[in-house]
Amino acid sequence: MNRYTFDTALTATFTLQAESEDQARRILKEMLDCADCNGGLWPDGQPILFEASLTGDASLVSINDDFVE
Repeated sequence: MNRYTFDTALTATFTLQAESEDQARRILKEMLDCADCNGGLWPDGQPILFEASLTGDASLVSINDDFVE
């Protein structure tokens, strides 16, 4: 059986608590520097394991559940 490696772009939404937007962005960038992730299971039952890193700027969606325009 062959193994194939793909470089992909995924979309995710993260909510975290911080004192400021700048602090939240720093935490997000630090935690997503080659973060170990589990995406569930492949059809054969093996775990979907991968590393993820934040690229570019994260778009701010809401503050205290109030959407930002």
